[in-house]
Amino acid sequence: MNGKGKGLALDERVVGCRLAQDVRDAAGRVLLAAGTELTAAVVASLRQRGVTGVHVEQALDAAAAAAQRQATTRRLAHLFRAAGGDELLNRLHQEVLAYRLEKLP
Repeated sequence: MNGKGKGLALDERVVGCRLAQDVRDAAGRVLLAAGTELTAAVVASLRQRGVTGVHVEQALDAAAAAAQRQATTRRLAHLFRAAGGDELLNRLHQEVLAYRLEKLP
């Protein structure tokens, strides 16, 4: 391990985080590449392979996270700007927005 990122046990809240460095097995083979987003299924698979911890990218501070949420909201508002009174497009906009915001830190 080269110290890049924050080391966390798989017992901690790592779902949704991105790997800061490759995860390797005991033989040194890469199981997951740096940059991979950790899902519940991926974490379960790592546990089955005996991995107990990972290094994840540092979380954003509160101000940076808020700015990222605002930027996402503005971007989607721009993409759906022509929706007007179309009920289906407005519903789609809200669903996409909720999905995107859920994926943010």
